[in-house]
Amino acid sequence: MYEPNALLSPEPGRVVRGTDAIREAYRAFLAIKPTIEVETLGAFESGEGIAMLHGRWVLTATLPDGSAMRNEGRNSEVLRRQADGGWLFLIDNPFTPPL
Repeated sequence: MYEPNALLSPEPGRVVRGTDAIREAYRAFLAIKPTIEVETLGAFESGEGIAMLHGRWVLTATLPDGSAMRNEGRNSEVLRRQADGGWLFLIDNPFTPPL
């Protein structure tokens, strides 16, 4: 999903770079097996293979102690079209501040 040198904000105020760091940032998060609903609210393409997406998300999970967790927020991403026609993330910020 990410270009080799992509940036991810795995939590507010923290940024990691590169697929290895992104994979590590997601490891603990995915261990709780969350369910995520994402709604894209806007997509803007430059016509030169760069796109910016804005959306909102809701995450639910059951924590190891059995308690329920629910978080929600807004996201912004920058993507680049690849040679095969697919898209990969350049920048992924799931913690865009609300307006």
